[in-house]
Amino acid sequence: IRELYRFRITNGYDSNGKPIRKVFSGKTQQAALDKYEAWKNELEQKDNISVDITLAEYGEDWLKGYSKRIEESTFEGYKYTLKIIIKEIGGMLLVNIKARHIEALLDEAVEKYSKSQVGKLRTMLNQILRKAEADEIISKNPVPLAARTDYRRVQEEETKDAYAAKEIKRLYKELTCDKIGYSIRLMLGTGIGVGELLAITPNCIEPDGSLISIVKSVKRGERGREYLG
Repeated sequence: IRELYRFRITNGYDSNGKPIRKVFSGKTQQAALDKYEAWKNELEQKDNISVDITLAEYGEDWLKGYSKRIEESTFEGYKYTLKIIIKEIGGMLLVNIKARHIEALLDEAVEKYSKSQVGKLRTMLNQILRKAEADEIISKNPVPLAARTDYRRVQEEETKDAYAAKEIKRLYKELTCDKIGYSIRLMLGTGIGVGELLAITPNCIEPDGSLISIVKSVKRGERGREYLG
C-alpha cells in the first residue's frame, strides 16, 4: 500500500554545502507528523545528555541499572571492582578518557591485585565505556585500543594451588575428630567450598551417608548479610 503523505525538512548541510534532507511519510498526515515528532524528541534527548559527566557518576548509574540483572552476591563483587576504578580515575570526564589512561590503571593494578581482579577491571571499564559510546557521550570506547596487560614483569609470590596426595593423607589422619575436622575432610574429599559446606542440612544427606546433595550455598550480600542462594 503506497504511503500518501510525506513531510520533508532540511537538517543542516553536509561538507559540500548541500542541504541534508530528512523525509517522514505515512498513510495520513498525522502519521507523518508523528514520525517527525518522534525523531525530534529523540534528538532532544541526546542533546540533554551532559558531556560533563565523570566516570564515577556514569559508572554508578550504570551499575544501578545493571544490578537488576545479576545476583546480589555478584553485585557486591561489581561494587568492589567499580570502587577500585573510581579510586583511580573516577574523577575524569568520560570524554577525556583515552587508551593510555586505561593502560596506566591496569599496569598499576597488576602490582596490587590478582590477575583475575585485573581482568575484571578491564571488563567493567569496557562495559561502562561501551554504554557511554552507545549513549553518544563519547565518540569511541577506548578500552579495545588499550594494550593488553603484561603480567610477566610481575614476580608474584609462588602459591600452592593444591595439596599433594601425601599431604591430604596426612591431613585426613591428623585432623581432629570434631565438626571442624570432619568439615575440612569433607571439603578435601569433594572439592566443595565453604559456602556450600555451610548450606548442608540433614535433608541433603542420604540415610546411609553414601551421598550428599549440594543444592545451595551460603553467600554474602549487601552490607555483609548472608543468605542462601
